Amino acid sequence: MINRKKFFAVMFAASLMTNVTFAEETNTTSKIKVEGIEATSELKADEIEYDMETQKAVATNNVDVHHKIDGDKKTFHLVAEKVEYDMEAQIATATGNVDIQHEDKEKNETTHLVSNEAEYNFGTQQAKASGQVNAQHQASGKESSYLEADEIEYHMNTQDAKATGDVHVQHQEEPGKEPAELNADIVEYSVSKGIINAVGNVLLRQGTARATGLRAMYNTQTQEAYLIDDVIAVRDDVRITCDKLLSDGTGHMQADGNVYGVQTVAPNEKYPAGDRRTFLGDHVDYYPNDKKHVVIPAGGLVTSSDGDFTADFMEGWLDEEYYIGTGNAHAISPPNDMEAGGDKVEYFGKNGGKAVMTGNAWAIQDNNTMRGNRITVYLDDSQNLNVKPEPTPKSEELSAQEVEVFEREKNSGGTNN
Repeated sequence: MINRKKFFAVMFAASLMTNVTFAEETNTTSKIKVEGIEATSELKADEIEYDMETQKAVATNNVDVHHKIDGDKKTFHLVAEKVEYDMEAQIATATGNVDIQHEDKEKNETTHLVSNEAEYNFGTQQAKASGQVNAQHQASGKESSYLEADEIEYHMNTQDAKATGDVHVQHQEEPGKEPAELNADIVEYSVSKGIINAVGNVLLRQGTARATGLRAMYNTQTQEAYLIDDVIAVRDDVRITCDKLLSDGTGHMQADGNVYGVQTVAPNEKYPAGDRRTFLGDHVDYYPNDKKHVVIPAGGLVTSSDGDFTADFMEGWLDEEYYIGTGNAHAISPPNDMEAGGDKVEYFGKNGGKAVMTGNAWAIQDNNTMRGNRITVYLDDSQNLNVKPEPTPKSEELSAQEVEVFEREKNSGGTNN
């Protein structure tokens, strides 16, 4: 065993570690040359113990292992307080303030893997780190990813990582842009492809949106997210629970299985105590950027403080309090003592409020019933109803009964008491 202040070694793959000759040896430096070399490795430290026979070195204090591939197109630095380096196997085991640095000059990418302990294989370019581990990847000077966990396996060449234990991922598309963040128990992350697969207690956040589930897939390049099992998604004042949720990254969410959505409206002039609006269905399409547009294609239920609304096909704009139901549409408003239905129902919650029923339309208020092809129910500020059957477009023929109802309403002033 010999002590060295500085150690320099040139090496190739493990299969080519024969034909090694020593060029020079001094008290400060040792060098090894290999014919047909494409990779070099340099070991520096305050103190080095090197076994010539086993080609193993133990370096302590200010250790820096510098590795180059294909000239200097790719470079690696392993910095630590202590490194045990098996030069034949090309494996270094490092402890104490470990920092593994990788730079790919052709791709303009840099990676840092920082931990308390790590093992790095220079042949496979794979690192295994543990103890408060974090990995940082910077691409093209703009896109950046940050990965933190109890343990991380990181392949520097393919930029694939597997993290376990209290995992936190943060990805920023460009400086100044809102980053996406993900927490989970286990994460597999292909940094080059932008694909994250997460398992266990998943929490995904970006801007005002956040979603939880037992499993998730997230694409950092498209912002597409897919969550499975016990899903809860919250954005602004809307909360959705379901079995599965797909967000396409452009403002469209698709929720499947036991979908239940709630909009909690803050107190305002119209609703001094606030309002609570809900929607239910087996499948719901939600467009938060379009005035909180909700589509329930297979039928469902929409509720608010005004009442309940069901139909075979439903859609609505929560912020506008505007809902449309088609097929067996049915609306009940206990505060207004009103029930109505038809082939199609449109409900307008603003400007005093009204409901328009068309096709086999009917409405009931205070035990008074009105039927017709088209009926409009007006809700005034006093919470009373004005029921008016309206004529259909000229292209449609009115039945004798509908004409009689319309004429009677017109002569009575348009109110059915």
